Amino acid sequence: MNTVEERLARLALLKSQIASLESERKALQAEVMAEFKAQDATKMYWLGDDEGVWNTATLVEPTSVKFDETILRESLTDEQWSSVTKTVLDETALEDQVASGAIPMSAVEQCSTIVPRTPYLRFGTSRERER
Repeated sequence: MNTVEERLARLALLKSQIASLESERKALQAEVMAEFKAQDATKMYWLGDDEGVWNTATLVEPTSVKFDETILRESLTDEQWSSVTKTVLDETALEDQVASGAIPMSAVEQCSTIVPRTPYLRFGTSRERER
């Protein structure tokens, strides 16, 4: 069994390799997408390693709708606006109000729960070993 230090070194190496591969993937994808555009293509085919099996790549150009809420608000009645909006907690404003003393911390504590998140390892480098 490898030591923790050896396994950490392996994890750091893999993380570095993944970053390098991701950079290479992005560059190659940009080249291929430029080729799709140059050929005015939306799908390309190539023969795979398995005999007789064709692979495909499809150019996907997703879009989304962005609303200018100010213009939308001006074009709707109050009733229409309230039917498509909702009031949500502004956590930054809550923190500011607690910090200023306008809202007691006890009010926040009684309705707060710490939610654990997935732990992970953060890698870094330094010239000296920290204790």
